[in-house]
Amino acid sequence: MRVLDFSTYRDSKGGIGLGARLSGMLRNGFAWPAEIQMQDQIVTRFGKVLGDEFVMLRNTALPGVEIPIPLVLVGPFGLRVMDTTGIRGTFRAKGDQWLVLDSSGSFKNSRPNLAARLRIYGEMVRRCLSSRGMSMPEAEPVLLVARPETYIENIKSPVRVVLADGVENFATNLGQSRALFPPQVVVEVVQALQPASTAAETPMGAAEAPAVKPPVSPGETPTVELSAAVLVEEAQVLAPVRRGLTTRHWLLLGLMLIVDLCVLGILAALVVSTLLVR
Repeated sequence: MRVLDFSTYRDSKGGIGLGARLSGMLRNGFAWPAEIQMQDQIVTRFGKVLGDEFVMLRNTALPGVEIPIPLVLVGPFGLRVMDTTGIRGTFRAKGDQWLVLDSSGSFKNSRPNLAARLRIYGEMVRRCLSSRGMSMPEAEPVLLVARPETYIENIKSPVRVVLADGVENFATNLGQSRALFPPQVVVEVVQALQPASTAAETPMGAAEAPAVKPPVSPGETPTVELSAAVLVEEAQVLAPVRRGLTTRHWLLLGLMLIVDLCVLGILAALVVSTLLVR
């Protein structure tokens, strides 16, 4: 399986440095590093099952959309819009509701609504491809659970839930599914879903298929036009992703400042002691 990673905080070697890690935590919360690690594990497990005819796009930013799409798997079977989660506990996806089992044994509403958020990701992908004149078959959004101790019950939810022990079986079934996309279409879909700055590059090789020719004017970048209803829902569901600095964030900044001052103090002491010795 080929992986195209467009994550903001990764360096050229795929690593996340200390500064980038802290920036990611300030923007996405303290659990962000763990979520990224869970996503790494899930992608690795898919890669052990699927061949090079499959392409996984990670955290790709669609034209005109601020929030990146966590995972999009494209292959002969079609495509799946997916997200991973490292949450712990017992949850229930019921229709459009996202519920958590609390200490009293009752289910109550929980945020963020992972099922609704994933459904919106799927709608964004569908509209992006539609803006390029591509008619895609229906592709159910898929939530991949990373932790084996987590259980999510699915009751008439538009999102498919794959528990930790079923990831390989799910990937295997996709690999054995009836082919819907010829190789040329796979390449075109992958190109269409890349960020604008990299869309000109053909990840599977230009010799394998012609470049995409979207139905737009020369030099114009197609954008995803979401309806007012979808935009309102997006603002409500994806709001937790865009949260600003919280008290914990300010505490982290204060701790970083203290550490920096300590390091500077140690360096200054070493310089002074070296000069005195000379």
